[in-house]
Amino acid sequence: MNRTPQSERAEYARKLRHNGEFTEAAFYYLAAAQGWFMRSRNVPGDNMGEYSLAHFGYGIQDLTAAILCCRIAEKPELSNDFCEIGIINTRLLRDHDPTFQEADSKAYRGLFEEIHGDFSILGNLSDSNQHYTRATSIYKDVENHRNWQAESEFHSTIQTVLELGDSAGIEITESERSQIEYESLTKRVMFKQKHYPEIIKGVLQNGNWDSEVI
Repeated sequence: MNRTPQSERAEYARKLRHNGEFTEAAFYYLAAAQGWFMRSRNVPGDNMGEYSLAHFGYGIQDLTAAILCCRIAEKPELSNDFCEIGIINTRLLRDHDPTFQEADSKAYRGLFEEIHGDFSILGNLSDSNQHYTRATSIYKDVENHRNWQAESEFHSTIQTVLELGDSAGIEITESERSQIEYESLTKRVMFKQKHYPEIIKGVLQNGNWDSEVI
């Protein structure tokens, strides 16, 4: 991936995070995420390249990092605000973005519910189970799970969780990792529903995380 203002902001956010400057890091991660979300609205002459649905996944990853920084910094109100930003951005893209309208499918509708569940858990909100349940129900009617899992925007939403899990010392067998990362959209949601709270708790207890992605 070519360096962009978004990736440079995320890189700077990682440096701040490693230095323990979590609140400032959170805002740089947020800036990176918003940049990825808005790349669907290129202006004439824009030299930043064509918009890709993969950019949506990058935005989700950076916003996840922003929320975790808020949680580590013990700023729950800010964390909740960032979660709402993620939920609102996802809803706006789902309902109004031309790229998503063109690509509309059951798989994407399931993905939006899954991401809503992710943000609910990240912000310690109370409605994650209902969104994960909806996502699982939708994914059951989706064909070719392996093909969808290979798409960047789908892969990003599980790659982040797995990397955080590894950093937090959560044991995941190779068989289970293969299923939730490559083979089954429904099993990956069930994995999040069961383990994501534990993963986040481990990250918070460690006071930081290791990742080559976020």
